[in-house]
Amino acid sequence: VLSQFRDMQFSEVRRAVAEVDFSKLPIDKVSMLANNLPTEEEIGVLNDYAGDKSKLGRAEQFYLEMIQLPRYSAKV
Repeated sequence: VLSQFRDMQFSEVRRAVAEVDFSKLPIDKVSMLANNLPTEEEIGVLNDYAGDKSKLGRAEQFYLEMIQLPRYSAKV
């Protein structure tokens, strides 16, 4: 999934979702995001993580960025 966003920073993906900007985030990529949402348990673990976020894997860093967006799962 993340390979689809190599040309964008995670913050740019979050902004495109927030702004519903299909020029930066085509519908097929939005669909891919919708099919790969973090579970409530994963969100809880990420929210509770107090360590160095740069040491997390790319997927975890991506989810951390995306869950900053209010109602992320509803927007995708």
